Amino acid sequence: MAKPSRTADAGEPLFRPAIDAATIRAAAASRPLKPYESLEMNPVAKDETLRQRCEYLAAAGWRRSGGTIELEPPMPWLELPRNAAFDLHSWKPLTLLLSGHSLLGERRFFDIAYAVVADWLDNFHEATRAVATLGELDGFIGQKEDFVWYDMSVGQRAYRLAYALDVRARDEDASDAELERLAKNLYFHLEALTRERFFRGHNNHGLYQALGQLAAARRFEGLPGMARYEEIAEARLETMVREHFFESGPHREHSPGYHYMLLGSLVGARSSQVLTNFYFLQTLERLEEALAWMVLPNGTIAPLGDTDPVTVLRPPVLAEQYSNPELKHLLTGGRDGREPEPGLKAYADAGYAFARLKGEDGGWSYLAQAAAYHSRMHKQADDLGFIWWDRGRDVLVDPGRYAFAGKTERGSELFEQGFWYSDPKRIYVETTRAHNTVEIDERNYVRIGERPHGSFLVQADEQDGMAVVESYVTHFGSVRHRRLLVLNPGDFLLVLDWLSDKDGKAHDFSQRFHVGADWSVIGPGGGRILGQAEDGVLFNVVELLGGAELTPVAHGQTEPELLGWRAIDANKLQPVSTFAYERRGVDDARFATLFTFADNVTLPPGAQQVSPSLTTARFSWIEDGRRRGLSIRRGSGQPTVVAREG
Repeated sequence: MAKPSRTADAGEPLFRPAIDAATIRAAAASRPLKPYESLEMNPVAKDETLRQRCEYLAAAGWRRSGGTIELEPPMPWLELPRNAAFDLHSWKPLTLLLSGHSLLGERRFFDIAYAVVADWLDNFHEATRAVATLGELDGFIGQKEDFVWYDMSVGQRAYRLAYALDVRARDEDASDAELERLAKNLYFHLEALTRERFFRGHNNHGLYQALGQLAAARRFEGLPGMARYEEIAEARLETMVREHFFESGPHREHSPGYHYMLLGSLVGARSSQVLTNFYFLQTLERLEEALAWMVLPNGTIAPLGDTDPVTVLRPPVLAEQYSNPELKHLLTGGRDGREPEPGLKAYADAGYAFARLKGEDGGWSYLAQAAAYHSRMHKQADDLGFIWWDRGRDVLVDPGRYAFAGKTERGSELFEQGFWYSDPKRIYVETTRAHNTVEIDERNYVRIGERPHGSFLVQADEQDGMAVVESYVTHFGSVRHRRLLVLNPGDFLLVLDWLSDKDGKAHDFSQRFHVGADWSVIGPGGGRILGQAEDGVLFNVVELLGGAELTPVAHGQTEPELLGWRAIDANKLQPVSTFAYERRGVDDARFATLFTFADNVTLPPGAQQVSPSLTTARFSWIEDGRRRGLSIRRGSGQPTVVAREG
């Protein structure tokens, strides 16, 4: 056990009200049994599959990657790897069974879950009785080695423990000793969650700590001390929501996946009547609107940063807890809600830009850029990276999350570059070269050791039916980088990059792209890239300015290093095609790369006219016999204006 912390109140006795079984039974009898709270990303709803899912879990056990754990004591509390141990000590496997009991009234589902609860108490409650002071409590909790009293585990376990106590308090066969043990352990959880040194307000763990404490206190709000726990938890939640989400809506940790996860829990808390004040209700409206922009037309969450490219599609009954009609439409695949209006949304404070537009054929196009560095939390080395979905499939993709596996040694070269995890696959997805951005001197963009820059987004709007997104950042203290994306939906994407070292130092610049797995990609020569999908759709890629060297196409490369991969879930990489245009040994570099859905593209001689920093340009090309073009101009202090030509 760690030494108690030396806090001002370390010697104060632990709050342990003398509540007998009769008081607990009376508290439960004074009101109907509250439904089990929905405080997880994916809610459990009463539908035709719920009983079958509960039956399967009860019979087959809890399935984890690498094996199955039967929900029958004795449980392997101290025998599992990190992720599984965390989930088991959070009692996450019990969520479905407790929901089945609450929604279906099926008692045996509760009994199976409660046997696991009782087994946990048999193993770990006795040790809590020796904790007498707040200082001793500080030393007892928070140990990560076995996850028994891990910060987030305690928060997620607390409200499940309260539900178990509430149910057993209504049972005649529950002994006084059993109820009093449950109540004492619940108070121990709630006291632990009050401790400032245990509360993780800087990340999403704190949100789950506060939600669990608030839900448990609300369930037994008439008992001694519960009003204090409720007040602490609600105040923390409001502070965290203000600090963890931008006023405009998006989550601050560079990841639509974490926005989706946390919003799901907050919306579930709203549906469960855990969050009821006006601030939360008003704020959740903005958070839902932001999530709607983060969902691709095919129902996949935008895999920027630490986000798995998973579908968020669900039956209408599971989308009912959301209130935004456009989000409901996206979550249900059009079976509920209202189809989103085509348009573009810029979150200037967060550094996100999202475009959802329709092409001439009525099909959807989607573009999303992440242009920000707010903190190291889930920040990959992906400055100005973006994804593009068009013609019914991914065109340009991000590498995704991969598992948080292994630990880098503090002070090591990897650690000093901002890599906290040592698994080579995890390292790869964080690198700059794994993203659709520009790599400089084969280095990764800085994520620690310098002050976060905030948002890099300069401009994002719709012009002449096209999405225009401009961003600007300085890399490594001296390399200025301006990027302009121009998307004509269903037709083409133009990617402009200007990089210049203000100190005049020469660099090697690589403008890299990663193509979705649905495409076969080749580099036939002449600086061109061709992509073809199984249904015959083609795209051509050409660097309009010429002079840049095209690298060979890599696809699922393992030696001499990983290149051309995408994480499609926490533990699986998928090979994708990647290539780059390079300009080496220069202090100033310009790239103008065109992706167009055309069979043939040619460039008229001398047709491209550009200023040194690409703020003024005129581009022209011929595709399938038709002359196309764009003009770009940007005056001093003025927004960039883009117009079609030809």
